[in-house]
Amino acid sequence: MTALWAALVLALLMSLIVKSGRTDARIARTAVQRAELDAIAQGAIALTELRLLGAGSVPSSQLDGSPSTLTYAGHRIQVSVQDQAGLIDLNFAPGDTLQRLFRVATGMDDMTAQTLTDRVLDWREKGAGRRLNGAKAADYAEAGYPYGPREGPFESVAELKLVMGVTGAIFDKVAPALTVYAQKPVVEPDLAPELVLASLPGMTPESAALQITQRERDEQNGIAGSATFFVAGRSLRITATIAGMNSLSVSDAAVIRYTGFQTTPFWVYR
Repeated sequence: MTALWAALVLALLMSLIVKSGRTDARIARTAVQRAELDAIAQGAIALTELRLLGAGSVPSSQLDGSPSTLTYAGHRIQVSVQDQAGLIDLNFAPGDTLQRLFRVATGMDDMTAQTLTDRVLDWREKGAGRRLNGAKAADYAEAGYPYGPREGPFESVAELKLVMGVTGAIFDKVAPALTVYAQKPVVEPDLAPELVLASLPGMTPESAALQITQRERDEQNGIAGSATFFVAGRSLRITATIAGMNSLSVSDAAVIRYTGFQTTPFWVYR
């Protein structure tokens, strides 16, 4: 009887060892595939950087975040280029634009949108003066926050999550429309995605959707974007996404600014 139990235990241990070995092998294969896909995605970003540098000027349809397909190293890679001038700069945007963005992106009421806007402005501006619905260091301390507002420019869009009242759900909805790299208060509509367009003065979600639809029709019909832009001086986010086996997908991105100088053709922000 003892020998039988020992055999059963031994068989169980062998089964667990085999299963563990298979799991380790699968994890190793996934890690190798991820590294390969990551390298290919980075290569696609580098090729796109060089293509834009060589082009000198390109139509807006190539800079408005619309996806295109690039074949590289035997893979089809989805690449998009978003000119940061087509996004809302968190450090320069006027309050009414931020308020519209909060309202359009989340469906919140005007008062809540105004409160969040005041707190964003109080975060990025130096001084003890507090807006009507804003928040300064004393307000953060009273609410139990271990920090206060920066009273300086946002260093990243992710920093918005630190602003009082900006929940993770709110951030996820507004972040795609924001940047800290445009470095100007106005948005260039020809380069703006739908959410940004809907947040601009005189625009509605319906009119923004119509404008995006027209852009897509023009591109399908081989009509260039409504404007052509010189690449020099522009900040671009280049994103490359590639799918592998077993539902594995890798996405890489880089934010760069083209300088127009031969010695240093672009700076890498991120």
